[in-house]
Amino acid sequence: MALLYIFSRPIFYLFIKDPSKEKKWIDWILPFISSSLIFLLLSLLSTMPTLIGENGVLQNLKGFLQIMPGFYLTALAAIATFSNKTLDLALPDPTPTISISYNGYKIKEMKLTRRRFLNYLFGYLTTLSLFLYFSIIIAELFCGSYFTKNLWFQILIKPVLSFVFLLFVFQMLSITIFGLYQLCERMHQVETKEKE
Repeated sequence: MALLYIFSRPIFYLFIKDPSKEKKWIDWILPFISSSLIFLLLSLLSTMPTLIGENGVLQNLKGFLQIMPGFYLTALAAIATFSNKTLDLALPDPTPTISISYNGYKIKEMKLTRRRFLNYLFGYLTTLSLFLYFSIIIAELFCGSYFTKNLWFQILIKPVLSFVFLLFVFQMLSITIFGLYQLCERMHQVETKEKE
């Protein structure tokens, strides 16, 4: 059980409860709208772009995804070691919360500091970029198999997998932009309640 807890923590950014609902827009609604629009536009094209292969979309995306974990880990290290006391204060109201476990006991909802929030954010982005990268490798391995040439795969499974992949790519982009905003601006602002 402890291993499950440890290996699941990087994705717990998704389980942060944000009363303002802003996070829901950044994490799911904007990526869903973006991937739906791109998916619709691609389906309207007379010829679909090549997905897999030397000049395929996934091959170009794979190069981008190779560098992203390094970027996210660098941001994670910078946040963890940055000496700014305001990073260790609770986020302003409505403060996002998360449930954590300590020595096997669940602690009630813990209010997040900006440092902890950003650590979860960039930890999730690191995990997501690795997941997307290895998804492309798996897609390339199976692209010529009998299973992928099956009619049901072409009609039903391939479009669903493509949409889910697009959703997570746009989620990564949306959360990255939000994380950069936090690093560039919000991290250096003093909240009103901190001034009092």
